[in-house]
Amino acid sequence: DEFTHLLTEEDRVKEFVKDPTKTIDDYMNKFKSLKDTDQAIRDRLPGEIRMQMVTVDCWEVNETLRGKIVDCLRILLESVVSVNLERNEKLCKSFDNIVQTLNKKPTGAGELVDLEQTLEQFR
Repeated sequence: DEFTHLLTEEDRVKEFVKDPTKTIDDYMNKFKSLKDTDQAIRDRLPGEIRMQMVTVDCWEVNETLRGKIVDCLRILLESVVSVNLERNEKLCKSFDNIVQTLNKKPTGAGELVDLEQTLEQFR
């Protein structure tokens, strides 16, 4: 019962990544929690259960639970990659704008001051 929440964890992770207020620490905690759960499945859930007349093979159930964790981790990591790509694109555009601005020759002292202020803001 302690692992049944994994069957619906993917929906919770999707909601988690939609929240823009989540920090990198929140993501790391969520990631660690999922990895710890995966390790707990490996350590505590048996591969088979022996009864008087039968042996129940639990490998497929365990792999299904671990597969749910892998899916959740993939969603988390794809979200981080997506955010980083967006930030990178914004940074590149900002850099290109600064380069274009600084390549213009100032025609007066006022424009020179404006260029220096723009450069300082970029730094």
